[in-house]
Amino acid sequence: MRKAEFRPIWIVAALPAVLMAAQRGVLLYKFAFSPEPVILEPLSECIALLVSLALLFVMISVKRIIAHYSQVLTRQRVAVDQAQIADRRKNQFLANMSHDLRTPLNAIIGFSEMMENQMWGRIKNLKYEGYITDINNSAHHLLAMINDLLDVSRLSAGRMALEEDNFRLSETIDHSVTVLRQAAEEKSISITFEAGFEKLAVRADKTRVIQIFNNLLSNAITYSPPDSTIQILWTIDQKGLSISVSDDGPGISPQVLKRIFTPFERTSTAMTTNKGGMGLGLFISKQLADMHEGDLTLDSSLGAGTKATLTLPRKRINLKDATLRTALIDEDSSDTVRLAS
Repeated sequence: MRKAEFRPIWIVAALPAVLMAAQRGVLLYKFAFSPEPVILEPLSECIALLVSLALLFVMISVKRIIAHYSQVLTRQRVAVDQAQIADRRKNQFLANMSHDLRTPLNAIIGFSEMMENQMWGRIKNLKYEGYITDINNSAHHLLAMINDLLDVSRLSAGRMALEEDNFRLSETIDHSVTVLRQAAEEKSISITFEAGFEKLAVRADKTRVIQIFNNLLSNAITYSPPDSTIQILWTIDQKGLSISVSDDGPGISPQVLKRIFTPFERTSTAMTTNKGGMGLGLFISKQLADMHEGDLTLDSSLGAGTKATLTLPRKRINLKDATLRTALIDEDSSDTVRLAS
């Protein structure tokens, strides 16, 4: 294959030598049979010979470069194929592991809840009640981590699909607050809402939107100091609907903020204070926002808290209030729509 591939190159390289031989033959013929004296020009013949040798050297060098480049491309293709195989195996391993671990975890969670509720009789020793609560909480935490790994596997393989429906945004916010209320109360953290959430409706995957808000609100509660306030605000502008979750936590440095949406990325505060989590929540939330044709951004600086903003495109907004709907589509109205508290 290689000889056939480079044969035209060698023909081109040999042309100067062939022409030089033809020229020499013509000169010798004239010298032998022409009545007029013929003067040979050895200088031109030497030049032609040098040019031919130079071209041959260039062609050999080009051939070697092409052969080396071909070997590099082959190694790269092999490396890419191996990486893709390893990635598929990793995703399959995560999927299998998640399934195998969730099955016994569901049993642990179910039985611990039965024992915590004392369905089959009272537990006399109070220490056991505390242990059962710890078992249940730990099992739920481990299940959440497994679900995050499974989501990462699905997102990486492109196997996650959205199940879209129309719903009120207040339902997702209320759900997240209800789930995380105990964690907020333990730190005496208050959560405030801007008025008007009950009049906002969107078309999206409700389960995934709840997952995004759970991650954002959980992070805000985790890093907020005791006796602080978390604000949940919303705006509608030309880009769409934006919902922000703001806290008074320690903030994030610019260096970490640049890679905050990278899988398994954790802030320095999380590592030094031994905060829970694997650093997957924001990565998953960002991917889910992208799947909704929206965006997820973080605005933060050290000592100034963090503001996480989820933006959904305008076409996903279904306003229930006629006044808001008119203001949104009115070209002469302001760029931002708000409700007074």
